[in-house]
Amino acid sequence: MTIENREQASRMTMRTPCCGASYFIHYEYVGRPYMSEQVVDSFECAADGCDNVWFADGTPSMIRSTVPDDSGCRQVFWFDEGWR
Repeated sequence: MTIENREQASRMTMRTPCCGASYFIHYEYVGRPYMSEQVVDSFECAADGCDNVWFADGTPSMIRSTVPDDSGCRQVFWFDEGWR
């Protein structure tokens, strides 16, 4: 999937294969210290050179453009949780 702008990045949900790689699963602890539980916080692509991240519900958190700009850098698109 080619990602050149924020709208294209916003459509890249977890159901979209990123790089054909597995994911790192990030957890957070929720609740009181003695009764806390570990819950999924986010997913991160595990492919070399890719750092795309999705929230636990599968919506994008940080998606990097696949197309470099005029300076050769790939733009990063950030999204707030629950932005949809």
